[in-house]
Amino acid sequence: MPSPAVHPTLAAALRPFAPAAQSEHHEYDVHFRGAPLVNVVATCAAHAQEQAIDFAEEQFGYVPEITAIRRKVAPLRARVSRDERRIGSGGLVTFRGKDRDEVYEVALDRKNEIDSYRSPAVKAQYQDGDDWVVELRFYGLD
Repeated sequence: MPSPAVHPTLAAALRPFAPAAQSEHHEYDVHFRGAPLVNVVATCAAHAQEQAIDFAEEQFGYVPEITAIRRKVAPLRARVSRDERRIGSGGLVTFRGKDRDEVYEVALDRKNEIDSYRSPAVKAQYQDGDDWVVELRFYGLD
């Protein structure tokens, strides 16, 4: 079966998801209009869409319009702490932990949850004693 075309309204939603390395799998919720949401594990949003379409064909006998594809973000790891401060209508989130890569990954997950209109960005990365620190800032919509 040929790969389904990306629905025009989803083209913009799929752009932020660069295809991950083949070994990286993430959990996605695929929302259909007038049908239950489908949860799949895939390497990228386009792959998640293909899996959801296959599932819908098998379960419903037709493919409803896809309204959203959302990557689920892993919960905050116990070894990484988070401190969030409001700065005007924006904020600064500070992540701390012993493993530099894990702290950075948690910060990136949080960054991806913030609306792009708020311009989320990693402001600083540094070591403070034994802890690695990553600061994430974002602006308000005012």
